[in-house]
Amino acid sequence: MSKPLRWLHISDIHMGCPGKELWWQTNQEFGDTLREMVARQGAPDLLLITGDIAWSGAKAEYDSFDRFLDQLLTWLTDNGKHSKPLVIPVPGNHDLDRRQVDHNPLLQLFGKSLGTEAWPLQLPILEQLVWQETGTSPLHVLFQNYLEWFDRRIAPCLGKGYHPSPFPGDFSLQLDLPGKFPLTLVGLNSAWMHYQKEGNFLGKLELLAGQLPNALANHASGNPLERIKENALMLMHHPVSWFSRATRQLHDEKIYPSGRFHACLCGHAHTGDAEFRRHFGDRGRCTIMAPSLFGLEGYQTAHESRSMGFMWGSLDQTGEVRLWPYLQTRRGGGNWAFAWDPRAKEHEKGVSVCDGDGRIEHADMTPWLQSLLDRTQHIKISGIGTGKGRGKEAKPVYPIEDLYTTLKSRDERGTMDRGHESLLLQQLLPHHARLLIEGAPGSGKTTFLKLVATMLARDLLGIPCPDGTSWRKRHLGLDNTQKPKIPLFLKLSELEKKLAEKGRDDRSRLLDLLGDAPNASDASAWRKHWETELQAGNVMLLLDGLDEVANPKTRDRVFLIFQDALRHWEKCPLVVTSRPFETERLRLLGFKDTTIAPFEANEIQEFLDRWVAALYGLLPGQKPDGEAKTQLDKLLQAIVERVEIRRMAKNPVMLTCLCVVHWNEGKLPEGRARVYQAATNWLIGAREDLRKEAGFTNVFADRAFPCLALAMMGEGKQKRAILGSEQAGEAVTDLVARQYKLSNREDARIKAKKWLEFECLWSGILEESGQGQVRFWHLTFQEYLAARQLVWLGTDEKTGWWPILRRHLDDPQWRETVELFPGCLIEGGDTSVDLLLRRVFGDISHPPTLASEAKVAGIMGRLLATMGVYGYQPPPDIATSFQQLLTRAMAIFDREGAAKVPVKDRIAAAEALGHGDPRLHALNLICTGSA
Repeated sequence: MSKPLRWLHISDIHMGCPGKELWWQTNQEFGDTLREMVARQGAPDLLLITGDIAWSGAKAEYDSFDRFLDQLLTWLTDNGKHSKPLVIPVPGNHDLDRRQVDHNPLLQLFGKSLGTEAWPLQLPILEQLVWQETGTSPLHVLFQNYLEWFDRRIAPCLGKGYHPSPFPGDFSLQLDLPGKFPLTLVGLNSAWMHYQKEGNFLGKLELLAGQLPNALANHASGNPLERIKENALMLMHHPVSWFSRATRQLHDEKIYPSGRFHACLCGHAHTGDAEFRRHFGDRGRCTIMAPSLFGLEGYQTAHESRSMGFMWGSLDQTGEVRLWPYLQTRRGGGNWAFAWDPRAKEHEKGVSVCDGDGRIEHADMTPWLQSLLDRTQHIKISGIGTGKGRGKEAKPVYPIEDLYTTLKSRDERGTMDRGHESLLLQQLLPHHARLLIEGAPGSGKTTFLKLVATMLARDLLGIPCPDGTSWRKRHLGLDNTQKPKIPLFLKLSELEKKLAEKGRDDRSRLLDLLGDAPNASDASAWRKHWETELQAGNVMLLLDGLDEVANPKTRDRVFLIFQDALRHWEKCPLVVTSRPFETERLRLLGFKDTTIAPFEANEIQEFLDRWVAALYGLLPGQKPDGEAKTQLDKLLQAIVERVEIRRMAKNPVMLTCLCVVHWNEGKLPEGRARVYQAATNWLIGAREDLRKEAGFTNVFADRAFPCLALAMMGEGKQKRAILGSEQAGEAVTDLVARQYKLSNREDARIKAKKWLEFECLWSGILEESGQGQVRFWHLTFQEYLAARQLVWLGTDEKTGWWPILRRHLDDPQWRETVELFPGCLIEGGDTSVDLLLRRVFGDISHPPTLASEAKVAGIMGRLLATMGVYGYQPPPDIATSFQQLLTRAMAIFDREGAAKVPVKDRIAAAEALGHGDPRLHALNLICTGSA
């Protein structure tokens, strides 16, 4: 079997850096350490240098490095006892000559656009220059001194296997050393965009898609990538975290897909490290970062020390990578020396960072955290389009902090806790390791958990917070002096699917959910890593939607899982959300229970302020003016001035709905029926994709809700605002059978039940109020949708809407539905409303009595009062007949007439007159005595 390949990996020498005190103090100690390593491990085959050989890219700095390199090779060959290792470098950002930028307008243009919106437009231009002007592109000018040094000192020693790329600094090298297995080395220049003198380039640098294939020599198959199918290493200067998001994706998919290289060696970070990243259980990617060798021991301030050292490594034919990491330290007496990196477990055979199966020694959470952030950091507003008359299109997606509005807790009595009168939900997090958040549908439970996950993930990813503190401090009020908890956001609705699989009902089921998350791995080491973090209390577990586990037996099993998790992860903060539905068992497990309070005036105002600021791209704290101010004033007026709209606005989802409708229409529709129609349309449309996944359609939902609503309207005082799930399912079974062409009624019942379960969970229109009970989220929805269903019954006097409506014209329990009915009816035209009024008018008894005339006058008055906002005018004959009716109804105010008419009909008729009892008019009052 071939012997392992050994290497010495150094980086960031910074030859010529001013103030290099440690260079001269540790030069000899470095040599002594290397000779010891050679004696113990054998001489290295390769000297790998991952950039920043020079300090400013000047020719003299490479001449100085040549002298140091001669000395270094002497130490590694132990005065000629061993053959010299092959020296293989790649350039770093200090190896380019920044002075050339001042004389090149094109480089200045590229530099200014880096990381901006203009950069994607400039990149194709640069790519064209690189590949069409080989040797004369602006990039060659930047690296001219490095390339001359490489061609003079390095290239002649590389042999026939060396293949230079047209891209400056890129190459590949086919190695077949005596007694060793064949190896391909690929060097890529990651520093070509890092030439500006100032600025933060973290997350902004780029690699070009053509760099890897151009670095490889041609292959007989015609595919250069065939040359790196076996054993290969890659060298770059920058770690992948310095690349833009697009380049990180390019790196993982096209340059270093799983298993292509045994490892990528890099530097630049000035600290040594080794990490292994995997996605979805693939073979992973190993990155080895060498610390700085001697250079920049104090960076920017005297308070920031830089650990310096080197990496000794080996690769065997099985693919196992081992490292011997060394850092500088002081011996007793103050002298410098090199010692084992204390972060790694010391072993004579080194540290195995990756074997041939891709074993994880250090789990990189960055890809997983980024995917979590992608899922939680935005609020998507479905159904929002171009506002009428604005010419301005609203974005469908907004950062969560832009729209998130203060959520407060209240006690079980529905009032604010006296002890926590102004307590926000986030203020509960530091004080309760086990927190249960209850709330009605649309109250903001899930949004709050996403806010928590977003802020913790941003801090862990090192994303700067605008106010200079931390995201968790700014938006959650959490301590930012300690390392943030790792947010683990899981949907409990997915747990029910997992429980169909065999296994114990313990905490491992939650880790099963984790394995399904994007950028997760199903490897045992990945699960072990999470188990370790959870046991140590380094994770905040965010479990959303306990109420979505609908089956009672399954819910019992979920509580067993909770019990096991709490027992083994007792240090881990745990937050659970649920509708107020069978949560007593969590309280018994020690959870602090809090309920989200409805929005009050202050929260409604805050949401509207945030909404308009997001729509118009205002900066935090910026006062709206111009069109934005006009929009805010109109929106506030539209919501506050109408009582029924204010009731809806207390719920965050409904308030969002009202804002979307207002934006799309330029106003809230006139007429309550049209407001409720717009609201239900938006709520149905917002769940279209989920509804399709469940096997239903928006068209069916739009027909089924009214059907169910009418079935839930009772007779007299027996109004059925709640139905059992079996009754509710039966109410829509015929519609299900017709819509989905199911001839078997039992199949239709089953599908109807599934539809109800889905809508109760997701629609915001229906909800499950208790064991096997269904109701509409807001009674107004039921009353409006019942009116719509009545309209659809048709106009036949015996089988249509009239027989039902006639029985309930003066029924207090049906009052809202009756008054909303004409607003639904008018969508079919004025003549439909004319027919309604003629039938109501014709309901006067024969022969007419004062009581029947007063009753009809009151009903007609109520119906006509609702129709003014629709622009409806009754035909002349109905208008005349109604005025005559009101005149006759005046007799109810006489003593004799009043005795003939029930009180409720007298009141209704008085309301229809528009000003009550005329005898109470100011002109008819007789003032007696003094005031």
